[in-house]
Amino acid sequence: MIGLAAYFDAIAQLAGICPDCGAIFRASDARPFVPAQHKRTVIDRLDAQERRIADALADLDALEQELRSQARARGFSRAQKRLRKIDRAFAASKVDPHDVKVLGHPIEYVAFDGMTKGQLRSVRFCAGSPAVKAQEHVLTSIEATLASGNVEFGIVRVKADGRCHLEPQV
Repeated sequence: MIGLAAYFDAIAQLAGICPDCGAIFRASDARPFVPAQHKRTVIDRLDAQERRIADALADLDALEQELRSQARARGFSRAQKRLRKIDRAFAASKVDPHDVKVLGHPIEYVAFDGMTKGQLRSVRFCAGSPAVKAQEHVLTSIEATLASGNVEFGIVRVKADGRCHLEPQV
């Protein structure tokens, strides 16, 4: 058994250069060409199955990308339709649905007009008609603050663990 191991060890030390592509290979990795087809081995069958699986996975990846692309397009179309239903002002001013972010209360939406195109033109705060006097007071206060220019802009980064970091202003 030691002689066989020494033989394979010696074969692994030999190298050659492919005359077609110029790649260096070990003699132990080489497969000599014979005109007759060799008998298929278990390894040949496994290699074939591996190639079929790899091809099938590539096809599935391509299909997944196509389905995701179609879903994105459908979602974008639906978002535009919903946006038109939610607020006619957005649709009339041709605000991209990706530019609108939901806040909730008391300001329902913030529209960053032109953000997705990289050309921010304006920031709009959108709220419905106040239902109670307290909500009207809050909205009036926000409107007065914006009108007076008493506004500050800062970037707060929220990390995955929930910690927040205020970026310094330049």
